[in-house]
Amino acid sequence: TCPLQVIKCEFSYAGCEVECQRQHMQTHLDENVKVHLSNVSGALQSKTGELQSTVDKQQKQIMTLMAALARVASDMHRPIVPIFVPPPDMLMTGFEEHRKKDYWLSPPFYTHTGGYKLLFNIVANGWGVCKGTHVSVYVYLMRGEHDDYLKWPFRGAVTIQLLNRKSDEGHKEATFNYNDSASDEYAGRVVGQERADGGWGSSSFIAH
Repeated sequence: TCPLQVIKCEFSYAGCEVECQRQHMQTHLDENVKVHLSNVSGALQSKTGELQSTVDKQQKQIMTLMAALARVASDMHRPIVPIFVPPPDMLMTGFEEHRKKDYWLSPPFYTHTGGYKLLFNIVANGWGVCKGTHVSVYVYLMRGEHDDYLKWPFRGAVTIQLLNRKSDEGHKEATFNYNDSASDEYAGRVVGQERADGGWGSSSFIAH
């Protein structure tokens, strides 16, 4: 290293602006110890203030985020106020043709806005011991987009009406209650498939 080389003071980071030949730098350092110490102390205080300001700002940001998360969590667990959703309206024509099919599925529907997803399974020729004598009707729970925020197993009542469009008589109505007698096979959350393995309803909904 050349003694005539002009270099900066090693305390330039603390504000010392002296530049001199290398051979004179030690003299500068020896003669300005107190100045350098004062500069370093001031620089540290300044840096500490900047760091504290950054910490305070980050703490405020964290508190804001925590408050936002708390609001989201509160909204997620807030009871959903049911909003009316029109029930599915299905027109069954060609009854004899439907009797030849294993089953007939309704379009999926929700119990209410943000609610449970369901569909009807209608077996026109009957199921089990009622085969050939009755129309069987079952309600199937489906995997829905709101399932994470709903209570399981599903508890409630689903009403199905069979309306005679040719006359103002001969209608049929049945309500299927999802109570403690409805096992998880029928009322549990659907995972890994589109609909539940079992349907809750009546094999003898209406006689042929």
